[in-house]
Amino acid sequence: MTYRPDSKDRKILYLLGKLGVELKEPTIHRIVYSLQKKGARFDFEFTVKKEEKKTVFSGELSERLIRLANNGYLKQFIIVDPAYQSLYIYVYKISEKGAGVIGKPRVSAKDIKIIDEAVKRIHGFIKKEKAKQALRKEVAFLG
Repeated sequence: MTYRPDSKDRKILYLLGKLGVELKEPTIHRIVYSLQKKGARFDFEFTVKKEEKKTVFSGELSERLIRLANNGYLKQFIIVDPAYQSLYIYVYKISEKGAGVIGKPRVSAKDIKIIDEAVKRIHGFIKKEKAKQALRKEVAFLG
């Protein structure tokens, strides 16, 4: 029996497809949590630990990411984390199969609008960070 992504899966795929970069799983949790607070209807339950730099986690979201990767909609990588508490972290990126799903997202217009606005802000942040890193390298090279 083949697996077909449901509405929640399609929103996850749409988000990762629009971002177009590989993301660590904790980052995905923070983004989806933030989008839910802004009104996007992912409907995940999150555990929030404010004492640990506002760590957020959803067991259901984690399971869905793994299932989407196992069915070929996402590419899953494992990296070694420099933090002491966690040794390995999953990194996800949309696959060609997943990109095909977001061609016809079948996601509500309200959710698409919220996700698109967040993606625009995230892309702006990424550009600023890349510019800062390039400047640091140039200063280090000259210094």
